[in-house]
Amino acid sequence: VALTMLKGRVWVEEFDQKVLKDEKVLALAEKVHVRLDEELDRLYDSKWPAIVEIELDDGRKYSSQVDWPRGEPEFPLTDEEMKEKFVSIALPVIGRANANSVVEIIDDLEGLSDVSTLMEAAVDSGSR
Repeated sequence: VALTMLKGRVWVEEFDQKVLKDEKVLALAEKVHVRLDEELDRLYDSKWPAIVEIELDDGRKYSSQVDWPRGEPEFPLTDEEMKEKFVSIALPVIGRANANSVVEIIDDLEGLSDVSTLMEAAVDSGSR
């Protein structure tokens, strides 16, 4: 929760040891409390709900509920978010250039005459 608030997202690179030891992340994480909500728990399987409540130092409170986590079919990522997530995950394995090439090839998949082009782009060329 602290990472999401500070970084705006939580993807693979946010779990780097440097990020996880960041004083701002740790200080905010100390203020996060998780508790079971029995009503929401009863909805589990038909939904995956969660409520986030934020209370500011001046007493103002904000609350929001979602029924599905981001990325589920009921609450899908946008095409751009999906591409960014793919590159984030593929980057340490095949490098940025290859990951971006895979995205470009998939964007024009209908025009692909030979699947080997996609396969070659997805192979680590050693250039990261």
